[in-house]
Amino acid sequence: MQMPWLLGTFRGRGEGSTVQEPFYERYSLADDSTLIVESFKDSTLKGPIDTSRYEARRDRLTNPGARRYVATVISADSIVFGPLVGVRNGFTWRKGDDTSWIAVITPLSGGAAAQRYYRMVRLK
Repeated sequence: MQMPWLLGTFRGRGEGSTVQEPFYERYSLADDSTLIVESFKDSTLKGPIDTSRYEARRDRLTNPGARRYVATVISADSIVFGPLVGVRNGFTWRKGDDTSWIAVITPLSGGAAAQRYYRMVRLK
């Protein structure tokens, strides 16, 4: 998994018309094929409140937990996730500038007008 822009600890916030209080997440590799995403209650980053795993297997990147997603497009600058089962949205992680990236959540019913945007800014 060669996406250094995605790895690190980030403060997320709503972008544009998306209203969202700041939130904190860490993206790290457990090994050469497993991405771990930890969510934290606040900027102290003490004890994750949620952890998700994304596993690269047989040319697919999937989220095998309770929410099921599969990466439908993977490039050096973005990953597009579509639903496998039991979810109501897809999402895209897209490279931004040197210190941030953008998450775009797209509800399956509602289209582009219902998209929500989040800027993830790397913490130092």
